[in-house]
Amino acid sequence: MMDLSAALTAELSTRLRQDGERHRIVSDTLLELIRDGRIAAGQRLPAERRLATALGVSRTTVVRAYASLEAIAVLDRRVGSGSYVTSTPGAARLPRMMDLTDGTADREPAHSQGLINLSISTPAVLGEMRDAIRSTADEVFARAMLATQHTEGEPELRAWVAAWYTRRGLPTDPAQVLITAGAQQGLAMSTQLLRRRTAPFVVEAPTYLGLLDLARMRRARLLSVPALTDPRRIAAAAEHVAGQTQPLFYVMTTCHTVTGHSMPAADRELLARLVHDSGGLVVDDDILADQLFEPETAPPLAAFLDERRVITVGGTSKLLWDGLRVGWLRAPQSLIQSLVRMKSAYDLGTSVISQLVALDLLQRADEIAARRVDEARTKLELTTSLLRERMPEWRWQQPHGGRSLWVELPTGSDAARFAAQAVGGGVAVATGETFTGNGSHHDHLRLGFVQPTSALTEGLARLAATWAGYGNDADRSATRPARRRTPSAIWGSDAAL
Repeated sequence: MMDLSAALTAELSTRLRQDGERHRIVSDTLLELIRDGRIAAGQRLPAERRLATALGVSRTTVVRAYASLEAIAVLDRRVGSGSYVTSTPGAARLPRMMDLTDGTADREPAHSQGLINLSISTPAVLGEMRDAIRSTADEVFARAMLATQHTEGEPELRAWVAAWYTRRGLPTDPAQVLITAGAQQGLAMSTQLLRRRTAPFVVEAPTYLGLLDLARMRRARLLSVPALTDPRRIAAAAEHVAGQTQPLFYVMTTCHTVTGHSMPAADRELLARLVHDSGGLVVDDDILADQLFEPETAPPLAAFLDERRVITVGGTSKLLWDGLRVGWLRAPQSLIQSLVRMKSAYDLGTSVISQLVALDLLQRADEIAARRVDEARTKLELTTSLLRERMPEWRWQQPHGGRSLWVELPTGSDAARFAAQAVGGGVAVATGETFTGNGSHHDHLRLGFVQPTSALTEGLARLAATWAGYGNDADRSATRPARRRTPSAIWGSDAAL
């Protein structure tokens, strides 16, 4: 551990003799020192003004450097207390879902025109939301006068969800549906119900960050497998889980929230066989089912499995508004009964107001989904066109749906370092490691394309400007130690998080 009062100043002073933007030199140097353990977790960095004076730079330089590190969750800046390192030696602090949803765009701007947030992938609220809230007011009051609460959800909404699954090729009775306070609550409840205490949690890399939050909170034993995008990978995953007792799988077969991949019917059959043969159970996250760019060609995974082995999670956050907090679980009645008892212990029932507003809007679900998909497709085309023009070295697979692009940077690139520099350039992006349980994909970014067209265009322009500076840096991967691609690095380990 280094003496920050002297050694840090000396190291930074030496680096600042090099050419380059000063705030980037400071942030890159600090990131390097944190990763190799010379600045330990929990250490407090010098106050911004004090460090600026010692280095002979402006306070703004240090403020921008610290803000860059905060944006990638390496630094915790506490008002009135100081700035503390949150990472463990050699690796950044494990990211959390709240890091992408706690107002990144509202933090102290690192750009004269403010920060453009391309790390998020949830679209803006529907324009019809205001009218839906108004039109349901009388019905809300009428139900309030009845003083009744359906823990399992309002009957009409459960019937709508059941009919929606039935139309998609998965016959469903309303008694098989539980309405939850958002899909995240449904995910928390279903994984808590299904996972045996010692059973491994099998997740893809990448996967949904909210699921990783749950696994870490419960200190679950994670097994990470590469994204299940083809039969070869599914077969490899089967070998990896062989011998495990009742593994719990978390998958997104209809549309992956990170990569946008939709699993074809044949692959869903293979995955169903894997779950059955392993004696496992599965949670299938269906949140983007109505956000595919082409019509759905396969029924949900539950149609291929003994229904006692699968719970399907869905909700309205990507279609309507995440602030409604309306989600659902689809499962056999025996499991629904257990889940209702669990929900009763949590909150007694989902907001009646939110359920009725959602129900009003869902009467026009097909029309709304078509508009959402058209908008997403247009913004995806804009994003990929600008990336090809300005960052031709970047690679990606065209997504089948969703609101984000999973981008691979050129060999040797360090996404975390680039993301820190991008914040200095006025744009926030999510690094690949954020969405993995095993620290892989350090050379990937997830780019959300939900911002208004003008902001998206400007954000990508700022990203290109940052990449031009980063790409011209001959030592661009110097802050990340070389990684050995051992089986544990590829597949993840069995260690509890």
